[in-house]
Amino acid sequence: AEEAEAGGGEQALRATRADGHALMEASGELLKDAEAVLPAVRNAGQPLRSAAPKLRADRRVVLEAVRQTGWALADASPELCGERDIVLAAVRQDGIALMFAAAHLRRDHGVVLEAVRQNVDALEHAADDLRGDREVVSAAMRKSKRALRHASAELRGDRSFMLEAVRMHGNGFGYASEQLRGDRELACEAVRQNGEALRYASVQLRGDREVVREAVRQSGSSLEFASTNLRRDREVVFEAVEQNGFALHWADEFGGDREIVLEAIQTYPNAFMWASTDLKGDRDMVLEVLQTSGCALRFAAAELKVDQGLVLTAARQDLTSLSFEQPHLRERVWRDVAMNPVAVAGCRAPVFSLLEVVKRADNALEAEWTSMSGNKRERTSFDLTATLGDLGMAIVEKHCASSGVIYLVLPDGSSVEWFEVDMKLLDLVPTFTAAPACV
Repeated sequence: AEEAEAGGGEQALRATRADGHALMEASGELLKDAEAVLPAVRNAGQPLRSAAPKLRADRRVVLEAVRQTGWALADASPELCGERDIVLAAVRQDGIALMFAAAHLRRDHGVVLEAVRQNVDALEHAADDLRGDREVVSAAMRKSKRALRHASAELRGDRSFMLEAVRMHGNGFGYASEQLRGDRELACEAVRQNGEALRYASVQLRGDREVVREAVRQSGSSLEFASTNLRRDREVVFEAVEQNGFALHWADEFGGDREIVLEAIQTYPNAFMWASTDLKGDRDMVLEVLQTSGCALRFAAAELKVDQGLVLTAARQDLTSLSFEQPHLRERVWRDVAMNPVAVAGCRAPVFSLLEVVKRADNALEAEWTSMSGNKRERTSFDLTATLGDLGMAIVEKHCASSGVIYLVLPDGSSVEWFEVDMKLLDLVPTFTAAPACV
């Protein structure tokens, strides 16, 4: 029986050395054995809580535990929680362990400084006078603006300190004293770093044109926090939507301003949802919008959502715009997107002229075409079944791969519409024209 017990003890000892957590399931005798507990806490600090009280008061055991897991300080004896070297080891591993330190060490400048450098939230557990210590709070603030949450009221009311704070974390302006939130210079520094800090400024400063302009240049959506008068200021609104089109949401009076709406969709395509009813029903406006954002088709007036030219333009820009609720258009649009190189009227695209089409003696077609500059004439051969769409695709592949579409002018000076791409090139051959076959 004694041999069995000895064997079990040896097996448990080996287990704790391999995995410190095994100590938490060990027998009472093993928990009193320093030779078993020490390797366990070196492996994982948490098992200290299972050790006998005598070992939780053992400097060597506790020091090994807190080096592994700072929180193990919670399981150390009260006497050791007052030992500076042990607490320092704990907070260097996890600054929050400061909460378990003795009161005199939570007033120790060096200990607290080490703690906040490791974890900003350790500042919450520092003595009151150190939460007002500029060096300590600044060290914590370098890690996160959350340090200001735990800083003393006196420090948050110190102008020079808060200037330093908002230059690091603009939103730290929200922790400034009420008086400082009305300080123009401080507000400007804050919004330059983070425009959203405008929300914390005094009512008067949210109506200050220069403060608000600084804010919206950094974050357009901060227009939300500007005064009503400044949300009606066209220059302010334009700067806001230029930075972030979502700002149009906070500028109701400019939903009918063509220039502002077009600027907004450059950075936030869905901004077209806030356009006026008139602009949503303006075909030219919708066409221009769709060239930037095909998905904006869903915000257009109902009659324009079924305009085949607009649907094609939207699909070319973004195929997901084909999720509209007009199933009878889908098959045609899918084909047009894949095969149609002719731009819808009003789109931005280069112009090319078809000069002539001739039928050769070998029953092939030859099209001569040029750009509007007319500097260079080019010829392309096709079979007898070729269409204007095939010619357009050949020109696009050679010269306009980036735009993907062109305008095409016929020999009689008329422009090819996007829905005329199925016209046969053979139909454009003069009946008297016949070119010799190429050898």
